[in-house]
Amino acid sequence: MYSINIKNKFKLIFALFILQFSNLSSQSKKQYYSWGSNANSVIGNGQSGSSASLPTPQHINKLDSFIEIYTGQTHVYAKDKNNKLWAWGYNGIKGVLGINSNQLEFNEPTRIDNNDEWKTIDTKFDFTAGIHKDGTLWAWGRFLGYPPPYGGSTGMDETVPVKIDSNTNWIDVEVGYNHIIALNSKGELWSMGENTAGSLGISNPRLSDISKRMNFVMSNVLKIEVFGSINYAIDNKNQLYTWGSNTRGYNIQGDNILSGINECYHPMDSIRYTFPHKVSCQYGWKDISANNFHVLALKTDGTIWAWGGNEYGQLGYVNSSNSDTPRMVGNSTDWKSISTSGTRSYAIKENGTLWSWGRKGFELGQGINTTDQYSPKQVGNDSFWLEIFCSDLHCVASANIKIPLALLSNNLENVQIYPNPTDSDVHIDLPENLKSEVSQLKIKDLHGQNIWINNSVIPNNGKICISPILKSGIYILEIQWTNNQSNHYKIKI
Repeated sequence: MYSINIKNKFKLIFALFILQFSNLSSQSKKQYYSWGSNANSVIGNGQSGSSASLPTPQHINKLDSFIEIYTGQTHVYAKDKNNKLWAWGYNGIKGVLGINSNQLEFNEPTRIDNNDEWKTIDTKFDFTAGIHKDGTLWAWGRFLGYPPPYGGSTGMDETVPVKIDSNTNWIDVEVGYNHIIALNSKGELWSMGENTAGSLGISNPRLSDISKRMNFVMSNVLKIEVFGSINYAIDNKNQLYTWGSNTRGYNIQGDNILSGINECYHPMDSIRYTFPHKVSCQYGWKDISANNFHVLALKTDGTIWAWGGNEYGQLGYVNSSNSDTPRMVGNSTDWKSISTSGTRSYAIKENGTLWSWGRKGFELGQGINTTDQYSPKQVGNDSFWLEIFCSDLHCVASANIKIPLALLSNNLENVQIYPNPTDSDVHIDLPENLKSEVSQLKIKDLHGQNIWINNSVIPNNGKICISPILKSGIYILEIQWTNNQSNHYKIKI
């Protein structure tokens, strides 16, 4: 039993957040953490508005039942274990969440009201595209790149998913401003929608109208990425290709650096690549993440390469110089996952540590008083991160939480906190075999900032006095176990 003494005499009410384990014989559990701005309720924890923004990663238990996360610019989708879709965030563009509702925002995961099952989806701006379990291609939201009969005279305006292609071999899809590229099981890449800046990749710079039918782009494709009007594809030889707009930023003209094309090609259409061109002579490309300001690419040798704008250090070059060709970020060779969001970059190493760099703000996950980061900086001290998914507003990252062996045979309901309420000492009573698993006790505010930390060896009498005087408000008591799993208790003073 541990006893925490609160100096002031405010009453405390504790509410236990009980972690549910679906398989107590398992050694780990996948959890999701969020951070960044909550301006459009994208955090997904049931809170609304910027006041609920998070400057550091916080566990969002409402997301733990999902198996995939898809981040849009102002909204988020998730797929559950039954392949059903859920969504939350901004719903102001008609149908962007697919919930068939006029509600402006949803602050927690809300089920899309149909019985469809999905393989995958992609969402970024005003519309979403998805691949149904039967392999057909669907879309919903305001898709101006798709003409009637759906919606109005200028394109699709649907609040629920509608089928736009009946082929049954689609396996992946990416959306841009008003076009779609989709990959089939043969490794063939096809496109449809508006051909702005050659975004369809069909070698016709004069085709500016809308193409409702699917157009063949290239074959032997393994990985695709789209943002706005620029497209990337990695083929089965790990070569990287690009096409579409080469300009950077929403209002920046003539800054032709997003393609990253170097000595391999010097085509005439240097601003708009209307068909796929190799980004460089190099091989070994594995993954890519792009936005309107810069690009990150991951190689099979574990190195990260970047190009585009670098105003805030998002390229990780230790200076503010832009680059129109890929340059290696640092000298590490152990990266496994990457993501970009506006003027920020994120990556996870093989050892499970999370890193960020670029423009200061809550979105970096580095805390409140951050500065622009011109090289990768580790986010916190945890080493359990798996994947990361970011938008301009916020990030969601999955973590592999190892369950302490002692917890496998003891339900967390055996953890007792009393008296409740109290105006003096708070006692934490644990089963004997859980006591040795405790590594740290913390009290945090709702922004995740530490108010008090116990890093010392717990005395034999189990009594710990917290020196700061806590003001009225809500705090979080965290019990951290030896393998970095934590249990959280809400404190209301």
